[in-house]
Amino acid sequence: RTDPISATIIRLWVPAILLFVLQLWSSFGSLKSLGVAMVTVLKNLTNLLTICGEYVVFGRMYGIGVWSCLALMTISAISGAYTDLSFTRSGYMWQIGNCLFTASYSIYLRLVMDRVQFFTGKKLSESTMVLLNNGMSIPCLLLLAHMCGETTKIYEPLQHATITDLGFQAAAIVSSFTGLALSYSSIWFLSNSTPTTYSIVGSLNKIPIALLGIIIFSAPTTWANMISISIGLFAGIVFVKAKASESQRKQDGS
Repeated sequence: RTDPISATIIRLWVPAILLFVLQLWSSFGSLKSLGVAMVTVLKNLTNLLTICGEYVVFGRMYGIGVWSCLALMTISAISGAYTDLSFTRSGYMWQIGNCLFTASYSIYLRLVMDRVQFFTGKKLSESTMVLLNNGMSIPCLLLLAHMCGETTKIYEPLQHATITDLGFQAAAIVSSFTGLALSYSSIWFLSNSTPTTYSIVGSLNKIPIALLGIIIFSAPTTWANMISISIGLFAGIVFVKAKASESQRKQDGS
């Protein structure tokens, strides 16, 4: 079910779309210059920027438990990628930009959800928000692809052969549905939580991914890697405990 979309809603949503596109663009730019481990280290800056931005925009503050979780996640990422640290100016600039755009996107998206509810008198459904987010971003992404010369490359013989391959098409379809499910779940989660909670939970998914990579693909690992993963898992426990304590205090207060 989708809700009626007015010009006011579209106007409010445009900055969120621009931040979303810039977030995707800077993410690809950083991965061209930096290794995945280094990207993981710098991505934790997003959590810090989000919690600071949330304080400025919403005046929301968090307890020692959430800050402890942020510290543990940062230690986990740095210790896991310590041997892969290398300085690339362009890569650093892309990734720092990505952190800024990602934090700004989650904060503004949460803000625009409240503003739309204020102007329309009701909360938009998740289906409507997904339609707005994905549908309005397509023209921006096509324009960006054209500006970067990506649209002309599809006519090259090698690229054309890849696009017409059935295996590639099947993978693209599966990826599209997976992306749609990810977009829907992300918007649902953000509409029912806070930008900081959304950011931290999103960062915690790196831990099970690392474990699955070791188990399924028999990836080589060391005691240092396992210790860093354990620290990250402990950070998740600290965060869950902190949120549970916060909920209990609210219930006691009411």
